[in-house]
Amino acid sequence: MEKKVYSGIVKAISDGTTYNGLYTLYSYIEMSDGTMIKKLFSMTGIDGKLNAALQSDQEVELHVAPSLTKINGSKVLLLIAIKMPDGRIYAIEPDKLSPSIMYILAIVFMGILGSIIFIGLILLWFAWNMWRQKRFADELKAYLQSLNPIFI
Repeated sequence: MEKKVYSGIVKAISDGTTYNGLYTLYSYIEMSDGTMIKKLFSMTGIDGKLNAALQSDQEVELHVAPSLTKINGSKVLLLIAIKMPDGRIYAIEPDKLSPSIMYILAIVFMGILGSIIFIGLILLWFAWNMWRQKRFADELKAYLQSLNPIFI
């Protein structure tokens, strides 16, 4: 998973669309150097820091990673951490993105038992998808722990 760091002053943020009260999707964020970050998901909590960065008019760092989520067929980015002008780094809690390993194993077990019929294949697909989410969250956790952030 390729993570990217955008440095600069947050110049503009589009209006966000909130999903399930957990995520906000911004269609774009414009940095002072003209960089446009398009289709960015932000978890509730860290989006407040993003709005504070816009109001502070000081240089920040936005740490983003490609999300597993697709909207209208195209991938979106996930804001995983933000370094504020005071040097503090705020990050999302990666365990919130990770399904339980027991849940994945239960679905795999049901998929194996039900593999005689079509439902087994569907359950195996769900288990594979959750395993991808678990791996994604584990990679994020390792990256974020290297930053030594304040988890939100």
